[in-house]
Amino acid sequence: MKNTIGMVLLIAGLGLTAGFGAVLSPDFRSATIKSGEAAFADQGVEAARETYCSLRETFKVGSADGCGDSPPLVQDTEMLSQAERRAAEFEALSTSNSEVLVVEVAQARIQYRLAVKKSLKRWTELEALGTQGPV
Repeated sequence: MKNTIGMVLLIAGLGLTAGFGAVLSPDFRSATIKSGEAAFADQGVEAARETYCSLRETFKVGSADGCGDSPPLVQDTEMLSQAERRAAEFEALSTSNSEVLVVEVAQARIQYRLAVKKSLKRWTELEALGTQGPV
């Protein structure tokens, strides 16, 4: 008798788990895809930032935009979500008055700003999904 009750409870539990899992999995899959896109976009931001900062150093243009001894683009990022942080970085890069007269550095700065904009878009999409789970 105990084995029968245990088996019924096990089957009912597995059935409920499979039923709820089937409902949640499409959202989780799309959130996982968006999370991967956001991670790749962040890698692009870091690569563009490193290129920009190294070109500033190579052409001896000086420290700005979080490169070298200059302060970071955004202060106090601990309380910001990833999308808010990227939005603040994009705003800082768009409004700063650090005109560079070296073409390579100016192009690298534009690439950096575009990478931040792409990352901002990906993080905004991911955070708008509202999917619960380890994404």
